[in-house]
Amino acid sequence: MRPSLCGSRTRKEADTRWTFTAGREQVERILEDASREREQLIEQTDVLVAARARAATAASEARAESTRLLADADDYVDRKLAEFEVLLGQLASQVNNGRLRLTVRREADLARFQGTVLAESEVVHPAFG
Repeated sequence: MRPSLCGSRTRKEADTRWTFTAGREQVERILEDASREREQLIEQTDVLVAARARAATAASEARAESTRLLADADDYVDRKLAEFEVLLGQLASQVNNGRLRLTVRREADLARFQGTVLAESEVVHPAFG
């Protein structure tokens, strides 16, 4: 082999080794980056799944609490309406008793008034007598 050819071949081999080494390093960096990105995506997916599960739990708890509060409110209103019903019944009874007393008194007053009028009509007035 000629020296010029030998030096050229050595240089080409060195360039080839350098290119191969640089390519291998670049591939390793790309694989490392891809691995890190994959781990981040997995973590994000896990976080997303956990967040969705927590959101579903929170929504379910909120619905249960809402249902309980509505039932409590309905029970409270029903109790108050029952108390009001009893009070109205008592008031209605008092009104009815008052009306009954008024009727009895009116009948007594009317009977007394009619008795007085009859008695007065039987009395002869001296001026007309």
